[in-house]
Amino acid sequence: EPLEETLAAEKSFKWLILGLVCVLIDIPIRDVYLPPDFLGYVFISIGLGGLLGFGPRMLHARWAGFALIVLSLLELPAAKHVTYSVYSSGGTQVGAPKFFPWILINEIVLIFIIWQITTALYERATERADEQSAATAIERRNLYMGFVAVKLMMGLCLTLLFPSVWYLFVGIVFIFGLVVLWMLIQLLNQAPKLAAEPT
Repeated sequence: EPLEETLAAEKSFKWLILGLVCVLIDIPIRDVYLPPDFLGYVFISIGLGGLLGFGPRMLHARWAGFALIVLSLLELPAAKHVTYSVYSSGGTQVGAPKFFPWILINEIVLIFIIWQITTALYERATERADEQSAATAIERRNLYMGFVAVKLMMGLCLTLLFPSVWYLFVGIVFIFGLVVLWMLIQLLNQAPKLAAEPT
């Protein structure tokens, strides 16, 4: 039975990882970003559905995932990640995201989801006296929160003050986003061991 619980959790965490990959990796192609965030939110919600045994935080995160699915559907026809020109020099135009409020709302809800997931893992690891896993969960949570805070502040400042280097900012965020994503994936790959009840 402990093995079955671990295997079931492993499957759910894989859905969760796939969802985070879709959400945190944005590859611009023409006027859209791929993979679509909508798919990521669906995968995250599926994964969280199998992790409710970790406590109410996973349920709260799942409801937030459902909210992001609805928000992303509302955003698609209106925004489609269209950009507007904020700088023009020598015939070269540089764009920044037009629907910043949508992006901000999505970021806040995603922060809530990752906070709930990592805190749930921290609490479960603490219950099991697994100090290393508990410390890793908090470390990854703080890493993601710091990354998002810096990304939003830099994005807003560059859009308003230095729009000509916007694409450089996007490239830097993409690289550091990959690092943060990899660190989260490592945490989630180790998390299934916490699913089984202690014998």
